[in-house]
Amino acid sequence: MTNPTADKGTATHTIAKYYGVDIADVCVLGDQANDVPMFRVAGHSIAMGNAPPAVAAEAKQHTDTNEEDGWAKAIDRFVLTA
Repeated sequence: MTNPTADKGTATHTIAKYYGVDIADVCVLGDQANDVPMFRVAGHSIAMGNAPPAVAAEAKQHTDTNEEDGWAKAIDRFVLTA
């Protein structure tokens, strides 16, 4: 059971606010429909290569699949070298 007002976008915004981080500076990664609200609030959104097309379309950036170390590649490309 989940509260109907709870989603990853609300949680991302709440955590950023708690830590005093501008939401425009937050980077998120995801691959499922429940990640879309998070993509919509974060300044930087990255879809995994295994994300369904509708989910990937909501992200600003894209990376490889889980099996191809997409998470690590995304961190290296979009976070550490930014």
